[in-house]
Amino acid sequence: MGADLRHGEEVSLGTRSAETRLETIEHNERNAPMGEMKDKAKGIANEVAGNVKQQSNDPETRADGHAQETKGEMQNVKGKVKGAFGDKV
Repeated sequence: MGADLRHGEEVSLGTRSAETRLETIEHNERNAPMGEMKDKAKGIANEVAGNVKQQSNDPETRADGHAQETKGEMQNVKGKVKGAFGDKV
């Protein structure tokens, strides 16, 4: 795989040309949602909410806060991974 194509060259891949497939990929990348930023924003929101809940006097609320903070940390990691791999994860 990985044949080098010059501008204007077409390689048949079934019923679609390589040029058509490339145009489709480029279109999808331009219109892809910003998953990295979305995950990081959700992660930060969950971390903040979790930290606030951990200040409660109620042990159950504190435990919920710890779980929510951990969820936020994992969402941040997910966003960083998406950033590293271009939202393809």
